[in-house]
Amino acid sequence: MTATARAAFARPAFSPVGIARKCVAHLDGPALRRMLLAGAAWGLTVSLGLTAARAWRCGELCLDAAAVDALVTAAIGVVTIGPLALLRRPADTAARPSEP
Repeated sequence: MTATARAAFARPAFSPVGIARKCVAHLDGPALRRMLLAGAAWGLTVSLGLTAARAWRCGELCLDAAAVDALVTAAIGVVTIGPLALLRRPADTAARPSEP
């Protein structure tokens, strides 16, 4: 086996870095904004629920815990829910009737 054949054989066909590089290259400004806004909105909604539950249970509102919850859940939302916002159908194909 030649050295180039061994190098091609040893290289994985789908490396995580290669997949991420290809996906990030196709993101445009509106897609990134939609991803960040959807994830942050989800995270802030969850943090409001956590803060309300904690205030109901404890009888008082702790602002430092609410701030930490807001930051952590917004970051988690951007990482988890944000990419799901990229899977939506474009508006022009959703409004168009199906073609025969």
